[in-house]
Amino acid sequence: MRLGTSLLCTVLCIVLLATQAVGNSVVQNNLLKEAKRSPNGVIELDETNYDLFLAAPRDFSVTVLYTALDSRFNCAACKMFMPSYEQVARGWQKKKSNKRHVFAVVEASRAMNVMRKNRFTHVPILYNFPVASGKTVADPSEFDVARQGFQPDSFADYMSDFLGVSFKPAKPLFDKVFLIQFFLVASAVSMGVLVIPRMNFANAGRAVWMMVCLALVFTFTSGYMWNRIRHPPFMLQRPNGDVQMFMEGFQTQTGVESPILIALYSGIALSIVMLNNLAPTIRSGPLQLVVVLACLAGLLGGFSVLMDTFRRKNPYYPFHLFV
Repeated sequence: MRLGTSLLCTVLCIVLLATQAVGNSVVQNNLLKEAKRSPNGVIELDETNYDLFLAAPRDFSVTVLYTALDSRFNCAACKMFMPSYEQVARGWQKKKSNKRHVFAVVEASRAMNVMRKNRFTHVPILYNFPVASGKTVADPSEFDVARQGFQPDSFADYMSDFLGVSFKPAKPLFDKVFLIQFFLVASAVSMGVLVIPRMNFANAGRAVWMMVCLALVFTFTSGYMWNRIRHPPFMLQRPNGDVQMFMEGFQTQTGVESPILIALYSGIALSIVMLNNLAPTIRSGPLQLVVVLACLAGLLGGFSVLMDTFRRKNPYYPFHLFV
């Protein structure tokens, strides 16, 4: 009797394990098909399929981005990194490698229990799960988004090392950088066609060299060369997921601090030049008043933001204006 009971329990355990394995395999195959059909190569995991998809055995590796894109969480870093993640996933999809790998996303608003189970205190967090050929899932490796940056190229290089296959992110044809460059080139061409023929070349050289000198002064006083030598992160991420643009201390900085300081210095200088040179030449009283007030607002506002920047670098900085 005992032998029959033991045999029955053994058979039931085998059937349950086989059923679970088949269930895992069905979920994994369905999500793999969904990944192939996805236009950006990314699938979304939730509380119902997360464990099943990552369960062993699994003959493919998985990259999982834990993020919080919902407006309730106000995660600026999540929104900054998501386009880079999708570009790298599309780049891998276009590579058509024989190596099986899937890019997935876990959104906090639809998988809060997954976040609690992993004890995440901030997002975005990115894990790479290797192939699980045995009965257990190996510990994942982590891509530190805050330290290694939000750019798709650095993430693609990391994934190329992880997968052993070199590939590039699939960037959009007209990204923001291209549009800015196009605008600058178009402005330069327009100035060359419309403005230069009407310039007084006797005084043009002095004005051009003055602008070049100011641009160089603003660039090199903003810490540009420090960034080129030290290669700091472009931005930092706070424990709650917010973006931190300024690094405390006057001996170090983030990459984004230089363009911010250049913009502030340029705005202050432009306000002074317009207030000194442009405003006195305006004959219309009301228009002259508007220009003077605008220049004063730009000057005082720029100084106010600049002092606030110094206070962010050092909380004991004693001066402030308006903010």
